[in-house]
Amino acid sequence: MLKAILFDYDGTIADTDRLIIDSWQHTYLVRRGHPEDEAVILATFGEPLRTSMEHAFPEFDVDETIDIYRSYQAEIYTGSIKAFPGMIELIHELHAAGLRLGIVTSRVRSSTLLGLKEFGIADDMDAVITCEDCSKHKPDPAPALTCLAALGVGPEEAILVGDSGFDTACAHNAGLPAILIRWASGRGAELAGRPPEYIVANAEELRAALASAAASAAGNGCPLLL
Repeated sequence: MLKAILFDYDGTIADTDRLIIDSWQHTYLVRRGHPEDEAVILATFGEPLRTSMEHAFPEFDVDETIDIYRSYQAEIYTGSIKAFPGMIELIHELHAAGLRLGIVTSRVRSSTLLGLKEFGIADDMDAVITCEDCSKHKPDPAPALTCLAALGVGPEEAILVGDSGFDTACAHNAGLPAILIRWASGRGAELAGRPPEYIVANAEELRAALASAAASAAGNGCPLLL
C-alpha cells in the first residue's frame, strides 16, 4: 500500500528557478566580474550547493562563496518564490487523504521551512529532510532513507517526486519508485541508470500518476481516491 510521498522542493513544489539563477549570477559577478551562461547554472540544479560551488569556483574559499550566494538570496527570497500551479491544492488533498508527506531537498532548512510556511503547507509535511540532515546527498540514497525513517515507512510503501536525475537516482538507490516532473525550465543532467516510473508535465498528471502508483501498490485497487 502507498503510505507516503516524498517531495523535492526546488523545481517540484516551488518555482525557484529565477531565484537560483539570479543568486548564481550575483555570485559570478562578485567572484568573476561577469555573468555565466544560464545553461551552466541549470546543469547544477538538484546538486548540493557546496558541490556545485566547489566545481564552479575552485580557486576561492567555498564557505565564503556560499555566503555570497546565500546572503543575496536571503534578501530576495520571499518575494521571488511561487508554487507551481495546482501543487498546493494537491498537497492539501494528499494530506487530507491520510498519506504521510515528506520533503527531501538539497536546500538548507531555514529557507525550506520559510517557503513551506509561505505556501501554507508546512503543517502538511510530516518530515523535512534538508542538506543539513545528511552527510551524503542526492543521488546517494541517504536523504530518502532518512526521510522514510522519519515517516516510519519502508521503501515499498512510498514514492519520490522530483524534477531532476538526482532525484530519480536518489529514489532508485533507496529502493523507491520515482516520478519525474517536467514543468520547470531545465534541470540537472540526467544520470545513468533506470528511468523514472512516471514522467508528468503538470499537477493533474502528477495526481493521476500517484493514483496509478497507489493502485499498483494496493494490488487490486487503491483505497485512497486521489
